[in-house]
Amino acid sequence: MDYLITLDGPNHLYNSAIYNRILAGDEFSNSLFELNNQITPNYSSLLVLSFLLLFFNGIIALKVFHALYIILFAIAFFKWNQTSKTKYNFAFLIIPLIFSHLFINGFYNFALSFIILFWILSFYEKTKYSAALKTITLGVLLLVLYLSHSIVFGFAGLALIIYEINLLSLKKNDLKTTFINLILLFTAAIPAITLSLFFMAERESNLSFLDFSVLMENLIFAKSIFIKGDWSTLIKSLFLILLMLSVVIGVVKKINTSFEKNDYLLWTTLITLIFYFILPDSVGFAMVFSVRIEYFLWIFLIAWLSRLDFQNLNFRLALSLSMLITVSYQMTGNARFWGPL
Repeated sequence: MDYLITLDGPNHLYNSAIYNRILAGDEFSNSLFELNNQITPNYSSLLVLSFLLLFFNGIIALKVFHALYIILFAIAFFKWNQTSKTKYNFAFLIIPLIFSHLFINGFYNFALSFIILFWILSFYEKTKYSAALKTITLGVLLLVLYLSHSIVFGFAGLALIIYEINLLSLKKNDLKTTFINLILLFTAAIPAITLSLFFMAERESNLSFLDFSVLMENLIFAKSIFIKGDWSTLIKSLFLILLMLSVVIGVVKKINTSFEKNDYLLWTTLITLIFYFILPDSVGFAMVFSVRIEYFLWIFLIAWLSRLDFQNLNFRLALSLSMLITVSYQMTGNARFWGPL
């Protein structure tokens, strides 16, 4: 296809072009616009697109941006998953989530943040740095993540806290070590938390919630996983059924054997599910929270599944085939609309 059309994408591209013109001293742009002097956590797409516009025209810059997002998302998840050293790497299960409802809506900052999230999880799980160097490095990474998107920063913190609590429950760390690690984690997050508090204090706080029936419908049909086409409902349903069957197999296996370090992702999924039903869909002018939280649920669930060892060859092939079919429909479902462009 010549174009990948997203809802807010052209707006991000336009803002980035104006940003470059202001910095370049363009009189016309400076007579109409000024840079926002508040620190708002939505910088990543602006900076990436602004950089690309130095070398490409708008359409090419957007194509390169989309390609970078898709490739780096897949690589970041694959590299993170490799740290588990499981026999079978099921990182391919994440691919249908790359072409998400949120990405197609052009929520670029939110989408890019997951690349940083996977890097942070990978760093936190395997780093051998000293406590001081680890805290400083983690603080920088969390600050970068917050400046890309505050919601992703929040759920990254949730995952890291549960990681430490899970190690305590497995008796891999004692209470003192867990307490120290949580203190260091909080210390690393202080700059981002401080900016977050200032940011929220300046925003409206009117809350709006979705009806329970709407939340259930969106969850059952996985609204956050984008797919179009005549067979889209069937294709997505097949993919989701196989995922849930994988969950059942994985949970039964854990009950019959034992839970492990990687199971912090399962507990994070369950906590995220609770948040999905109790958190608002909008706060003031900040909206579309519920589908983002639902997206986190699938992210963490697939992250957990990707580290399980499914021994049955036929089941592994079924998962692979389902993923390929789903992604094929994701990529071609809107072809008849995009093609004429």
